[in-house]
Amino acid sequence: MYSRLSLEESQIMAAVRPLLTEHAAPFECANSDEPEPNTADLLDAFASIAWSTISEPGDAIAGIATMALGATKALVALREDLESHSHGKVLFRAISDANPNLELAGKKSLADRLPEAVERWRARFVLNNVLKEIALAERLGARVVCGSTPGWPQGLDELGAHRPQLLWLLGDVNRLSSLSRCVAFVGARSSTGYGERVTQELVAALASKSFATISGGAFGIDSAAHLASIAADATTVAVMAGGLAQLYPAGNAALFKQIAQSGLIVSELPPSREPTKWRFLQRNRLIAAASQATVVVEAGWRSGSTSTANHAASLGRLVAAIPGDISRQESRGANKLIRDRKAELIGSAEDLIELIDSLELAPVTRQTDFGPLEVRLLDALTYRPKSLDRLCSETGMSLREVAVAANSLKNQGLAQFELGAWRKLNP
Repeated sequence: MYSRLSLEESQIMAAVRPLLTEHAAPFECANSDEPEPNTADLLDAFASIAWSTISEPGDAIAGIATMALGATKALVALREDLESHSHGKVLFRAISDANPNLELAGKKSLADRLPEAVERWRARFVLNNVLKEIALAERLGARVVCGSTPGWPQGLDELGAHRPQLLWLLGDVNRLSSLSRCVAFVGARSSTGYGERVTQELVAALASKSFATISGGAFGIDSAAHLASIAADATTVAVMAGGLAQLYPAGNAALFKQIAQSGLIVSELPPSREPTKWRFLQRNRLIAAASQATVVVEAGWRSGSTSTANHAASLGRLVAAIPGDISRQESRGANKLIRDRKAELIGSAEDLIELIDSLELAPVTRQTDFGPLEVRLLDALTYRPKSLDRLCSETGMSLREVAVAANSLKNQGLAQFELGAWRKLNP
C-alpha cells in the first residue's frame, strides 16, 4: 500500500520507530519498559503524522476521512485523488463504501465539502516534509501517541471528527494516564496576586486528591497552575498552540523544562509549526476535552479562557469560575460566566472538591432510568447517525443539552459518536 505513496515500508518504519519506542527524554526523564511496536503500529503512526502535517487542527473533513477509513487508507485515497485530479471523488467513494449507513444528508454534505478540502491539503502533501518533521521530533526527544495507542486520552474522542490526528509529546508518556483524573485551569495572562494565590490553593487541594492539572503554559494563571502542581508533586500537562520546537511563550522556557520533568508538554501540531491565533483557539478544545472539569480564574470578557469554558460546556463538562473584582477587566469574563449560569461559582477549595466529587468520575454503570433530556434525545436518535445541529432542531434542546444527554447515553452503552454525528446503539 505504501508503495503507492512512493515510500518503502522499511524507510517509514525506520523513521517512525524512535518516536514510538524510545522514551522522550529531552530533560533527562527516566526510561520505561515498553513492548516493541509492530509493523502495523508503525505504518499507522506514520499516516497519522502525515495527516497532522497535511491538515490544520480541528479539520472536520480530515477527521471524517481518517475515522471512516483509518489514517493509512485515507492517506492512500488522498494521494490517488491528487494524482488523478478527482476533486475528492476517490475519498468520497471510499468513505461511502466503508460507511453504508451514512444518512443521505451526511453524504451530500461530505460530497460538497471534499473538493475544497482536497485542494486545501494539496500544497501540504509533501511526504519528504513529513520525514523532516519526524527527524526534528527525534532530535527533540519527542514521542507520538495515536488514537489506537494505549494511554490515549479517551476524552479527546468526544471531539468526534474534530479529534486530533495524534499527539506529539515531550516528557514522561506514562503520565498520559493521569488525564483520567484531571482538572483544567485557565485564566488571564495579566493575572493579579489574588488570582494566582487562589489558583495555587485550588491546585494544591486537588493534588491532595490525586488530581492532575492541565493548562496552556502561558503567563499568568496558566503558569500559576503548572507551578502549584509541580510544588505539590502532582502531574501537570501543558498543551501548546504550536509545535514542540516552537514552545510559547519563550519566556517560560524554564517552566517548560520543569513541566517535562513533572508531567507532559503536548501538541497536535508537527514540531516546526508556529503558534497562531487560530491554533490557540483550536488548542482550547483539547484542554476542555482532556479534562473532567474546567476552572476559570480572572478571564477577560472575550478571551481564550472563556473559549475553553464554552468548549467544556458543549462537551457536558463541569465549568467553574472564581468571582473577581467587578472593577477589573480581568474579572469580567469569569463573572459573566457565573452570571449567565454557564459556570458554577467557586468560593473555596472545598466548593471545588465538592463539585468534582459530585461528578462521579468512576465509570458510569448501566442504568435503566434517566432524566428528561436523555429521554428526549433517545427518542430522536436512530441507527443512522444524525448531526448535532439536526438533533438540536428535532429535540428543541440546546447544543450543550444535546452534548450532556448524548454523553450520558454513550456512557450507558445506548449511543455512539461517529463521523461527526450521533447514532443509537442496540440496548
